[in-house]
Amino acid sequence: MPLRRLITTRGAAPAAVAVLACGMTLGLALPAAAQRIESLTLAAPAAKAGAPVLITAHFDISGGLNCNVRLSFGDGNSTEFKVNQTKDQHYEVRYVFAKPGSYTLRLEGRNALPVLRCLGDAVTLPVTVSAAR
Repeated sequence: MPLRRLITTRGAAPAAVAVLACGMTLGLALPAAAQRIESLTLAAPAAKAGAPVLITAHFDISGGLNCNVRLSFGDGNSTEFKVNQTKDQHYEVRYVFAKPGSYTLRLEGRNALPVLRCLGDAVTLPVTVSAAR
């Protein structure tokens, strides 16, 4: 059943419209609620080059599960992951910055069909990475 288009109207829940092989159009209501991006945190106040740092992405999952996000590390690298289990409400990522410097982490919703992006504004978190000793 090919998806023909996605319709969103102000004040109404989004709906998907599918056109069946016989030409009949079928409208499906999609849930209006979804997960929301809340924040990013670091487990330690300081990061050192070459050492892993624990980054936690926090989500409001009260609207359900199954959305996709991208976490950019500010050094040209990023990772994408899906929030599709209750344990993902506080999703942990370990990352190693190769060089000292100032970086900005960015967490944003990202479509990865068939999974839609998490709702909410992108959040950022500055990170200062010191030289390894």
